[in-house]
Amino acid sequence: MKDIARLITFLIVIALALRVQFCADESARKRRIKQFLIVVFSLTLVAGLARLDDWPFPAYPMQFYAGDADREISEIIVRVIDANGRETVADPFSWSPLFMTNLAVWLERQLPRLSPDEQQLALAYLLRRADDARGRRAIGAAKWLGPFAAPPDWGLYRRSLNAPVPYRGIRVYRATWRPSHPIKRLELLGAYDER
Repeated sequence: MKDIARLITFLIVIALALRVQFCADESARKRRIKQFLIVVFSLTLVAGLARLDDWPFPAYPMQFYAGDADREISEIIVRVIDANGRETVADPFSWSPLFMTNLAVWLERQLPRLSPDEQQLALAYLLRRADDARGRRAIGAAKWLGPFAAPPDWGLYRRSLNAPVPYRGIRVYRATWRPSHPIKRLELLGAYDER
């Protein structure tokens, strides 16, 4: 059903574009251009705010994977441990202005190359930044604009907001799975605990 709805919105856009292309009257052509732009901007806004994947109106950020159901997919997950020992997903805004998408690339590529002492220093720094950001609800423009700020990590939902207990540790995992077997396997890349 979703594919039919996506096809319909795509065909509407194509039909409106063709109406503009084959219009002979200049004043009618200008009206049709305005209609076309209004429809395209409206569909883009709705798809973005509702986080719908409705090509050519994708949700932001757009990600794709190859269609092979047996191809392994991986992601980096950063978890923080509070003073009670409970592990939770870290707020992706903790390291602003560095976004989680960029931090994940660094953690996956560079963290394993560091010596154990350097790894501990890097993870201790990330833990301090996460604990400093704990309790802050928004960073930068998002404080006033909310989802309309559309930061690069807009798809990363805020977690651990206003956590009452300080963090004492951090763990970095590589999660891997296959679309044909969607259970995630976690591999610990690094950990730091202040205790």
